Amino acid sequence: MRFADRRTRLRIGSRRWFLEDIKFRVPKGARYAAVMCILGMNGTAWFDSVSFTVPRPLPWETAETKNYVFHWLPEKPLPPQAMQTQQRLFDEVCSRLGIHSPVRIQYYFYPDSATIRRQLGLKGAMYVSWTDRELHTVDPIDRHEFIHFITDPYGQPPRAMAEGLVYYLSDNFAGYPVDKIAAYRLHYGQLVPLSQLINYGEFVRLDRSLTIPVAASLTGFLIRRFGTEKYLELLGRINGVNSWEPFASAIEAVYGMSMVDIEGAWKAYLRGIDFSELPKPGNVQSSDKP
Repeated sequence: MRFADRRTRLRIGSRRWFLEDIKFRVPKGARYAAVMCILGMNGTAWFDSVSFTVPRPLPWETAETKNYVFHWLPEKPLPPQAMQTQQRLFDEVCSRLGIHSPVRIQYYFYPDSATIRRQLGLKGAMYVSWTDRELHTVDPIDRHEFIHFITDPYGQPPRAMAEGLVYYLSDNFAGYPVDKIAAYRLHYGQLVPLSQLINYGEFVRLDRSLTIPVAASLTGFLIRRFGTEKYLELLGRINGVNSWEPFASAIEAVYGMSMVDIEGAWKAYLRGIDFSELPKPGNVQSSDKP
């Protein structure tokens, strides 16, 4: 492939030929694929040849539990105890939320990061398909993504609240309980305003150590005070919401209290928490620490 910008005189050979090799996943049930070359810049491109190759399917072996279909390759089987642990974690979360989930997760376990990157064309070592309910990973046990699979049918809330629920259920961030980190932030004037937390654009720009524990603490407060049934109703109300005003309105509609009153009650709760085990400001060396 060669490129030539339209602002310059076209000269075949103005750039060395190079190979562009792109891998992509074809959705399940697809009957055909049309391959097209679309330029991402102004000018003209010459293609020496274009080819489309369907790789040979990997020889997956499988086993099933109530909510999972596990897949692994013969050279590195998924340990049976990992499957049992994964199903147990799923059941425990459902029990804590007071729900029964019919979700079935396709769990693909790869022997190493090189294999998953080569097979899926990834830069990282994990891929999640929410549509197909697939998890591709090099980890024998997942303690995070499956919770999103469980709760997504109830609603897809602001990113902070989605992550907050996961970390509330584990009650751990960087080795500390999430309420203690939130109390620490409040005491030292480092608590992120909830309006920033709920706004997706601002949330993703902030350090996770400032956002995740706070969202998890707020989530836990709502669940403990009002119950899981109300929280699941809230998920439906804030489905697709990523800004403050509709979030605050949904809170008031579900809980019968203004967001100002709920935030005040939550902060009063945090002021009663002992966080003395956490390092003082200035002693924190990593953004993973509170």
